[in-house]
Amino acid sequence: MQLLALRNEFTTFSRRADAKIGLLKDVIERVQKGESVDVKGLLGTGNPEKEREWEQVDGRNRPSGLDESNGPG
Repeated sequence: MQLLALRNEFTTFSRRADAKIGLLKDVIERVQKGESVDVKGLLGTGNPEKEREWEQVDGRNRPSGLDESNGPG
């Protein structure tokens, strides 16, 4: 049962990470094209909720039982 919960937590974490990576790619692409982009606004800088989401994705709040080298058992 605990393994199932960990797998679900990892799946949620992975989906959020994929969404954030997609957003970063989009922002980078637009900047490279020379578009005027509100990078801070799009990435949520200054928005505590959005900054917390980024912290979760960058690994500072990695799901319990996971480390940088592996996923759920």
